[in-house]
Order: sequence, then structure tokens, then C-alpha cells
Amino acid sequence: MSFKSIAVPPRVPTRKGKSSASGAPAPRYVPATRVTEEVRAMRPANTHRYAAGDRLAMAPGGREISRSAAVCLVLALLPHEGGPLRYRVRSETENYERIVDEADLSPLPPEFE
Repeated sequence: MSFKSIAVPPRVPTRKGKSSASGAPAPRYVPATRVTEEVRAMRPANTHRYAAGDRLAMAPGGREISRSAAVCLVLALLPHEGGPLRYRVRSETENYERIVDEADLSPLPPEFE
């Protein structure tokens, strides 16, 4: 019986801010901005409904997910990988971040805003 190595090759050290392939500067991170309702209505189906910085209501988890209903802040939009759209959020009642499906998020009722 022979085993194949599944080790990850080491990273090639590069100078900070430079990409190893072309020597051009790496693209800078630009945070998402707030999006108006008119722009959201014009988006195709596979794009995010909410933007970074939005305060939303997070639904409680079921049997598999230990999560209580809470108000949360969207920190980042995660790339679409063929499944449900996902967000990185931080609940106002927890000290850590979660990754949540878009179906588990909804706009806040007016009394919470």
C-alpha cells in the first residue's frame, strides 16, 4: 500500500504589497458601501440583498445551529459559491462573528432602528 502526500506546498515569500506573478501591487481592500433600495431592486438574483454596515434581524438557529434571535451588523459579503448567499455578521449580544445565510436575515422592524 502506498500513500500520497497531501501536504500543502510552502508559500513563496514575497515583498509586502507586491504580487509574486507580475510584480504589480496587490489590489487594495475596499469596503462595501450602503446600497439604496432602488439599486437593490435592479440586482440579479445571485447578488447580495444587504450591504456591509446594515443592521438586520437574525433568525434563531434550529436543532443543528446554536443561535438565538438577535440584531446583528453585517461585516462582510462572502463570495457566491453556488449555494445560498452568505454574510459575515456580528450579533449585538455575542462576542464573536458568524457566517449566516441570507435566508436567516431580514430587515429590522421600525421599533429597533
